[in-house]
Parts: sequence; structure tokens; C-alpha cells
Amino acid sequence: MEKLEEYLNNIIYRQEQLAKTMLILVVSMVVVAALFLVIILTSYDDHSFVGSLAVSISGFIVSVLLVGVFVIIRIHSCMNGCDLIKVRLSQGGLIAAEKALSSTCCIKDFPIEKIKTLIPSGK
Repeated sequence: MEKLEEYLNNIIYRQEQLAKTMLILVVSMVVVAALFLVIILTSYDDHSFVGSLAVSISGFIVSVLLVGVFVIIRIHSCMNGCDLIKVRLSQGGLIAAEKALSSTCCIKDFPIEKIKTLIPSGK
């Protein structure tokens, strides 16, 4: 069970690092979007090319921000799934963990064969 807990904790750690990276990306994109908003507001009266370019780039930035927020939400739900599997394993064994796997959004991170090899026999 210790190996399995270590395996799940490793997955949680990697997902926390990914969440931090995505948060940095989202914050930097917000700063860039604010910069382009300033460009749009200052050049809107001119109907210049710079204003049109800033509008199109800011639309792209907003779409990237929305995708980033979605990815952060998915990462956190995967971390919650890891915690759920750890609880199910400690309380109910492998069958309860397999049932928890079916409700987890990131099944590719939890190969059931790997979990079966990490669980000591008799559980």
C-alpha cells in the first residue's frame, strides 16, 4: 500500500506543478490582455491598423485564457480523483478503488494494472 500511496502522491505532485505552471501562464496572459486593451483604447479613434491588430490579438488571448482556466479546473479535479482513489483503497480495497476509477476524469493516469501490482496480495 505504501508503494501505491507513493505512486498516487507522485501523480498529485506532478499535477500540482502543472497547475502552478498553468496559473503563471493565465496570469501572464491577463497582463498581456490588459496591455492590448490599453492599445485598443488609445488607438480606437484612429481606426488604425494597430487597433485592428490589437482587437484580433486580444480575442486570441481571451480564448487562450478560457482554455487555461479549463485546464486548471481539470487538473484540480484529477488531483481530487487521486485523493478519492487513495481513500477508497485504504477503506475498501481494490474493488472500491476500481469503482472510484470509473468516476475519475483522468483515467489514463491511473492504469488499473499498475494499481493491481502495487497492492499487496490478499487485499
